This record gives sequence, C-alpha cells and structure tokens, in this order.
Amino acid sequence: MEKLPPSIRSASATPLTQSAKKNMIFSCADGAAYSMMVGCGETYIAAFALAIGMSQITAGLTGTVPLLAGGALQLIGPAGARWCRSYRRWVLICATLQGAAFLPLTYAAMQGTMSAVALFATCALYWGFGMAAGPAWNNWIDRIIPKHQLCGFFTTRARLTQLAAFLAFLVAGYALVVFQNNDLELRGFATLFAVATACRFVSCICLRLQSDAPALETAPERIQISRMFTRFFAPQASRFLLFLLISQISVNIGGAFFAPYMLGHAHFPYNEYVAIVGASYLAKIAMLPLISMFVQRIGSYRALCMAAICIAPTPLFWFLTPNLYPLIFLQFYAGTVWAAYELASTLLIFERIAAAERLQILTVFNLLNAAAVVTGSLIGGGMLHIVPVAHAYPYIFSLSAAARLLATSVLWRPSRWISRWGMDQVDSSPNQDTQSDAA
Repeated sequence: MEKLPPSIRSASATPLTQSAKKNMIFSCADGAAYSMMVGCGETYIAAFALAIGMSQITAGLTGTVPLLAGGALQLIGPAGARWCRSYRRWVLICATLQGAAFLPLTYAAMQGTMSAVALFATCALYWGFGMAAGPAWNNWIDRIIPKHQLCGFFTTRARLTQLAAFLAFLVAGYALVVFQNNDLELRGFATLFAVATACRFVSCICLRLQSDAPALETAPERIQISRMFTRFFAPQASRFLLFLLISQISVNIGGAFFAPYMLGHAHFPYNEYVAIVGASYLAKIAMLPLISMFVQRIGSYRALCMAAICIAPTPLFWFLTPNLYPLIFLQFYAGTVWAAYELASTLLIFERIAAAERLQILTVFNLLNAAAVVTGSLIGGGMLHIVPVAHAYPYIFSLSAAARLLATSVLWRPSRWISRWGMDQVDSSPNQDTQSDAA
C-alpha cells in the first residue's frame, strides 16, 4: 500500500484538544439536526405546493426563484457578523429566524391554502437567513476546527448529516402516506413543517454549545463586488467558484423540476418517490469514506473535475428509464458522484480562499449562486411553458445534461493535466491542485 505524504501523516498524528473534540461533536450534532429539518421540511416544499393545487411549473420554481431574494437578503451577513462581533452569535440569530420561517407554512397547511406570492416570500426568508449564516459559519469553523482535521471532520459530518436527512426524509414520507390514506394530506404537511422548526431549534442549541470566535476585525467594511468578481477568473485561486456558478445554471435547468416530474408527471406515489430520492442519501452515507480517501489521494481540484463529468449524464436517465428500480440504481450512482462533488468543492473553499476575505467572497458568491439557480430554473420553466408538458421534460433534461458537460470546460487546464505533449511538467504530488494560494 502506498504511504501517505509526510504532511498528511504528521497532521493526522497531531493530538486534538478537548475544546476541538467538543466543537467537532456539537458541530456534527448541529449538522444532523439541521439535516433533519431539510429532510422533513425543505425537501417537501415542492410537494406541498402541488398538494394545495399549484402547477408543476410553480412547484418547481418554489425551490429556486425565492433564492434570488434570499441571496439579496444575505448581503447583510458581513455587516451582521461585525455588528454581533461574534460569528457564533450571528449564526445563531440567522439559524433561529430560518427555523421560524416554517411557521407560516405550518399555518398555511392547517388552513389548506396559500398564495404563490406568500409561499415564495416565506421561502425567500428561509433561504435568505440560511445563506446569511453560511459564510460566517465557514469562517467560524475554520477558527475552531484544526486545519489538518478539516477533511476527516467534513467527511464524518457529511455522513452523519446525510444519515439524518435520509432518516427524516424516510419517516416524513411514511407519515405523509399515512396522513394521505386518511384524507389528511395537508395536516401531514403541517406536522412535517412543525417538526422541521423544532429540528432547527435543536440545531441552534448545538451551535450555542460550541466555542465562540470573534469576527475578524481586518475584514473590509464594504463588499466590493467588482473586485470579488474578478477573483472568479483567477486560475490558481478561486476560479472553481466560476465553475460552480455555471454548473448551478446547468443543474437547475432540469434538477429544479425533478420532484414535479416524478410526482406530477411520472405519477410515482410518495413511498416510491421516497425510495428514489432515498437511494441518493444512502449512497452518500455508504460511499463517503472511500470518496474521502479518493479526494485526499488525487487532490480536491481533480476530484471536482472528475465528479463534474460523471454528474453530467444523470438527467438523461430520468426519462429514458422511468421505472422504479432502474431509477433507484441511478440515484445511488448520482448520490455517489454528488458526494465527491460536494466534498471537493467544500475543501476548495478552505484551501483556496484566505480566511480574511472568505466572508466577503462567499457572500458575493451566494448572491451570484442564487441568480444562477434562478436562471437555470427559469430556462427549464420557460421550456415547460412553451412546450406541452407531456413532451417538455425530455428536452429539459437533455439540455441540462449537455450544459453540465459544457460547464466542465471552465475547470480544464491543459498545462496541468496533459504533460506528455505539453511544455509544462505536471507536479506528481497528489495534493498539488489543492494548495491554498494564501498559504
């Protein structure tokens, strides 16, 4: 067996302090509670929209269009963190308000009606406060978790969060079937959203039990969007963020309409829909240890490139194999490659963006990312509006697959990937592509 590089061996042998262990434990617990909120709440918003009589287009856009308003709202993040003088305090405020955003959905489900404007506004608050907490949380974690433990920590945390989300999604799906069989479908949605609120509040308790970290005093007072945007084109720094933005457009052309397609067009019952989506969760839980080893061996950048290529064709199979068991197998494959994609992109954020500017860059990125999600979903929604629904989905999913593949060209760097015929020699170190420019 090939030995690990000395830097990794020495880092993994460094003992952890009690404070670091406590922070890791409660951060994983926070992630699990947050994921339970996602599994029983956020995942079923589109299904709730269908249940109260909204169209498939509207249901698909509930998970995307409000993101743009949420992206604008989260621009207060850097100012909020400086005002609180604490990353933890700001994250707690945002997390509490995000959990409270489910209360209007709970009330609407009890009443049996909700306008599209009210639903979109509620979702905008939900995603806005969640996105506002994200950049501050990244900086906070970077200061309370040892850097040499980040890869192992994120792998363990991701497995726990995926398991929690899967179990919550599974139980919520079963509960929804029970309520539906008793002609109480909307009462079931109300129950799910109330539980989602409680899960987020449990997450807040876990956040409070972690060590605090004061906000960096050296952070710039204003977000200079033009300067931050130029960073997305820097090959050795954060150009991968440009790829993530383009990828979001291509993914959401088809991905935003996955639930409406499965529930509204293919007419899968809730229990089969849960099995299809659950296969992706199971794949991430089972495969993450192997994926972590793979990412550490070849480097985060190369892992992101390979995962992006493997993700590209998955939408084609949604309409080519509209049967339960092939779709379950496909979603297991998709969950595996998405796990590699998510782990690699998360690690690159810490490896290639300096802590002093991470809060600013990620805040701008979140806004652009929301715009990318909305752009992709509007392209798919426009096709659904123009082409009859019975024939639109194959075109939407095919376009999404082609766009995903084209997006990978942003990551292609011939001088670093092809050394045999090129003039530049590729470094043989497996972590060459993951060194931080700040380091």
